[in-house]
Amino acid sequence: MTLKWDDKEQIGRGGNGKVYRVENTQGEVFAVKVLTRVKNNKAYKRFRDEIEIINQLDDVRGVIKIIEYNLPKKLNKGEIAYYLMPLATRLEDYLWGKRYEQFYSIILKLAETLVQLHELDITHRDIKPENILVVNDQPVFSDFGLAHFPKKEKVSSLTERIGAVWTIAPEMKRISSAAQFKKADIYSFAKTLWILITKQKQGFEGQYVEKSSISIENFVDLKINDHFGTFGEWRYESLILLESLIKDSTDNNPLNRPSALDFYSRLSDWYNTSSVLEKRNNYEWEHCLTRIFPISIPESSSWTNPKETHDILQLISKEYDQLNYSFLPEHGGIDIYKIDYAKEKDCLIINDYYVVNPKRLIFESMGNLDFSYFLLQLNDVSPLDIDNKNQIREALFLTEDGDYSMSQTKVKNKVQRYLGGSFVITRKTSILNKIRGNFDGHLGIHDKKTPKEYRALVQRLVTISNNTDS
Repeated sequence: MTLKWDDKEQIGRGGNGKVYRVENTQGEVFAVKVLTRVKNNKAYKRFRDEIEIINQLDDVRGVIKIIEYNLPKKLNKGEIAYYLMPLATRLEDYLWGKRYEQFYSIILKLAETLVQLHELDITHRDIKPENILVVNDQPVFSDFGLAHFPKKEKVSSLTERIGAVWTIAPEMKRISSAAQFKKADIYSFAKTLWILITKQKQGFEGQYVEKSSISIENFVDLKINDHFGTFGEWRYESLILLESLIKDSTDNNPLNRPSALDFYSRLSDWYNTSSVLEKRNNYEWEHCLTRIFPISIPESSSWTNPKETHDILQLISKEYDQLNYSFLPEHGGIDIYKIDYAKEKDCLIINDYYVVNPKRLIFESMGNLDFSYFLLQLNDVSPLDIDNKNQIREALFLTEDGDYSMSQTKVKNKVQRYLGGSFVITRKTSILNKIRGNFDGHLGIHDKKTPKEYRALVQRLVTISNNTDS
């Protein structure tokens, strides 16, 4: 193929070469990578290795293709070492304006390609956004100059730093030749994913940390308790599995990182469940519980301090999308989406409507999170209106200052003040929220029993469920 070298236009560069846009005599457009460090034997060896491994991977869809190449035995004056490839689009440019589904389709394809490479015992060792291109809507890994493959002759020195600044695994900064290259690829791919999601050119140092300055939720619009959203916005209902994957993949210890296959599987699981309440609700509930109980989820626990009760209910209600469902003391149920302190001493206000005076918050795991629940036991308080002394709650009005009023004149909103009783709060998709008939929590059966009696009732349901499953 005869190229119009006089019309070349530089479109990229790396440590050992430059990439140009060129045409052939028929007017077809390509990209050509030219070795520029011609006097460096190590650079030329890596260039030859790059061509060799890309040619070996010709049948792998997610790898850039070589159309032709030139590798002179000696780089004399006038000789050019190069290889020709399809003209591609930089991944970051391609993703601009793409929909949520298109973005993750690309990422999953790349993860699948990484699985194929590792199964062939081939590692890229320089994964970063700049080294991922798109050809005919297909994402491809490019720039295999640092790649390692079977029977490759040793080029790098023992302590040579191998990789990109913001995506390099820590072990590749030290004794790179002794590193586990597959696990280093996982580290780099996870950091690359974070950069692409957050659109931050500079990555982050060390391991990913949830609820920190580098948390993904700081850079994307989380749809927490948002049932509507704006057309065209990306949906991030749950980041739990995604954050867990990036955290594990950037662990300082390579042994703790997932394999390429595990990475692909976990990323797929997150993508296929994060917008499906019935699927994500299970692991969000467990994740919430592990934040309350960092060491292990106990069989039972309780709190009497109003602040601790507030903080736990705040976590359950606000930081997860549609996580909980609560049975009211008398009948019916609600989603709890907001918890605040009421002006009345030791009282909380739920959803700006229900005023409660907590006596004790109890958690029961039941040995089965499908049946686990919180029971909020209330103190008995005197009614403000004597006519309500035999009621479980009384209707009042709140002033702008948070005080109670019997009159509707110049008030902020109407509230229901509970004079006693108990709430049961469980996972939105819990079996307790699905049962009907005599065990239906909407009938207020929990309020007709002591906490111990209600636990015994739920234990019966667990036993019935276990016998049915067996």
